[in-house]
Amino acid sequence: MKEYLQLFRGSAFNGSITLLRRILLPNLVITILLTLVSLAAIFPLILKGFGWGISDLMNFGERMKEVFSNMSQGQQPMEIMGQLFTTINFGYLALAFIVALLLGAYRYCVFFKLNDNEVRGSNNKIGDAIKGGFSEKVLSMIGLYFILMILMVVVLLIYGLFVGLLMAASKILGVLIAFILFFVVAILIIRFLIAPAALMHGNMGVFDALGYSFKNITWKRAGILLLMSLVFIIAFFIVSMIIGAITGAFLGHAEMNMTYLIISQIISAIINAILAAFLFTSFTAIYFRYSDDSDGEETNIEEHLINEN
Repeated sequence: MKEYLQLFRGSAFNGSITLLRRILLPNLVITILLTLVSLAAIFPLILKGFGWGISDLMNFGERMKEVFSNMSQGQQPMEIMGQLFTTINFGYLALAFIVALLLGAYRYCVFFKLNDNEVRGSNNKIGDAIKGGFSEKVLSMIGLYFILMILMVVVLLIYGLFVGLLMAASKILGVLIAFILFFVVAILIIRFLIAPAALMHGNMGVFDALGYSFKNITWKRAGILLLMSLVFIIAFFIVSMIIGAITGAFLGHAEMNMTYLIISQIISAIINAILAAFLFTSFTAIYFRYSDDSDGEETNIEEHLINEN
């Protein structure tokens, strides 16, 4: 663990890349497994909720064409939706939402457990991570989800209300202040982003994890993370465009080219999975960078670290 701590506290980015190399393949395998489980568990409930069968799903494209055709003819949207969803069972849909929420929280727990096992014991075994995800932390993660969601909704509502009042007084001033406040709001939200990592790696409660994240991700650090995220998103977009162009050049962009569509979706899924794995390792690296966790080692690791402050 000491080697990882030195990496994280010397450079969180380099540390996260080192961790990513070790857990990437297990992470991708777990992603595939959990995706299949999610589809098997949630998909039938959604079909039941909408009163659909497999045949209805297979003909969904044709039904959507009919919907757009009816819309162009001036038919009322509610009537169109009534034709598309004839019977809705909210019980099944609610059950699908609960199952999706549990599986989503479990996914977070498994990925952070995979990172934790690797950092603390150089253990990247898939089975250990999957078993380690089954804990009371799943419910804590759900609680953290809701608190963060409520926080973001409140902050965005205040932001929207304030900007709306400014726009009513002066559009130019409103646009200028809205642009500046957008980054302030984004930085504020970023200050809570490592709470899930603190929940798992630090074995903290929900509010302790939120407090840990807000304390250690200062305004300055959150601003730097925002800039790095923007650069990363731009680079990711450029790479995706290049890969899409290369794939299209070899397979063709024809709308009905199923080979192109399937391969492009597979490539997109792989890229998204790699991106998600990098985000998880980044949150892990940032958590350990500012933690005082030494896993019981007596060595004073601060002698080997760069003092960020």
